[in-house]
Amino acid sequence: MQLFPDLILLMSLLFIIVLYVLFKILNNSSPHKEKKKELTEKFQELRAQSIKLQENVSSYILTNNANEIIFFENITYGSFLKSLQKNHIQHLSEKSYIKLKNSNNRLYLKSTETMLNEQAIKLKEAQNKVSGLKYNL
Repeated sequence: MQLFPDLILLMSLLFIIVLYVLFKILNNSSPHKEKKKELTEKFQELRAQSIKLQENVSSYILTNNANEIIFFENITYGSFLKSLQKNHIQHLSEKSYIKLKNSNNRLYLKSTETMLNEQAIKLKEAQNKVSGLKYNL
């Protein structure tokens, strides 16, 4: 009868190993890697757009001494730039990129995809607001 607990332990251990191997195989599947590659590329594109937008607004502020001038609906150029910088740090920082690049968690990748789609919309809206400044940049 002493063999029975050992057998249960051995089978449980074997079951855990099989689950681990299946999880690793499924997580490293080709569509999963392709999706991760697309997300990292999109992240880098949005990051570059965000930096360029911040540089354009900063340049406009410095050129026209517009830090305290109202830009849009009681928002000054300076506070608009600060909000762009804060959003960049929160969502498009190097730390966030490294976390994305090192992650194989599908749930994290899905939430990152949602966040990147939201960031793309926000950046487009901000670029549209700033497009009127192009003649002064």
